[in-house]
Amino acid sequence: GEKTKKDEETQKIKERKEVFKKKQQKINSFKQLYGDFTALCKLSELAQKRGYELEKLLVSLFDYFGIEARKSFKLKGEQIDGSFKFDGQNYTFEAKWQDQASAVNSLYAFAMKIETNNLYPRGVFLSIGGFSKQAIEVITKNKKPNLILFDAQDLIAILEERISLIDLLHHKIRFAQSKGGNIYINAGELLNGKMYE
Repeated sequence: GEKTKKDEETQKIKERKEVFKKKQQKINSFKQLYGDFTALCKLSELAQKRGYELEKLLVSLFDYFGIEARKSFKLKGEQIDGSFKFDGQNYTFEAKWQDQASAVNSLYAFAMKIETNNLYPRGVFLSIGGFSKQAIEVITKNKKPNLILFDAQDLIAILEERISLIDLLHHKIRFAQSKGGNIYINAGELLNGKMYE
């Protein structure tokens, strides 16, 4: 009886150590993601490399939060940065590290891609430089909200652990559906309660 009791206690200690080790690994991998993003911010002269590394970082971020993401692939001759499944819906995502003006054409092309795609009828577009008001108005005019937008503030809020990717996706989707197709609210506005105004 004593031996069995000691064995059980040893097993429990071993299990607790394993749980702690996994938590530490997760914390370290999240710190690594933040470090990777900070390093990307310094690659201003290597735009193509930075874009490619941003795609990889996003796939790792999705993986961290348990959202299965697919890396870039080609679909009917088009290059897709990636895709993921969230709440039973398929999403295509695109990531651009451009200024607001450059993002207009990319955003418009991506919106058209989403509208004509049966496999991935929804999309997430990340523009590190944000979006102009004009671009958002053009995309949302007389259209149902099948696209949500992310910017650098969103990514930083996730990496600083002020909000999880899952919560941010839920809030953005809910905001777009309840605010007449307004597809753009960033994490800062959400955390300040603007969603409920």
